[in-house]
Amino acid sequence: MKIHKRFLSTLSIAAMTFIMALLVSVPAHAAEGDIINTSNKKVYSITSQEAIKALILDMKSGTNGGWLKEGKDGKYYDPSEKLNLQTTEVVRILNVAKVDLKNPSAIKSYITKNAAAIVPSVTAQTENVTQKIIDISSYKTVNAVVDFGVKSIE
Repeated sequence: MKIHKRFLSTLSIAAMTFIMALLVSVPAHAAEGDIINTSNKKVYSITSQEAIKALILDMKSGTNGGWLKEGKDGKYYDPSEKLNLQTTEVVRILNVAKVDLKNPSAIKSYITKNAAAIVPSVTAQTENVTQKIIDISSYKTVNAVVDFGVKSIE
């Protein structure tokens, strides 16, 4: 099945809206949500604006993969894998409901009207995301942005 750019754009917007709603409803914990990079061995705290700026700079500069996010239980997961699981589930639900995947208005309308039923199903699928235990004791915590690099303080 050929997927059109318009469909992907609409689905991406719907998925991001869903993710933002989930993030807002999640209670804050000490290090939950922190981002690590297993390539450059850095920890980016989501509670620090400077660390977030450094994270963005590192991502833009093409720092190699290995981006993982800390979950509630202290284990790490790949946010891309989680998004892929969510997208796959939303597409499955739309297919079961026979929603025209080439019609952004139909997709938006269905998701809006059925969000209460969709959210639990998508949430259940995200439980299947691969989680890893990673020892970050040797990682550097990013505290400040310096020019176009980052300054790390252990």
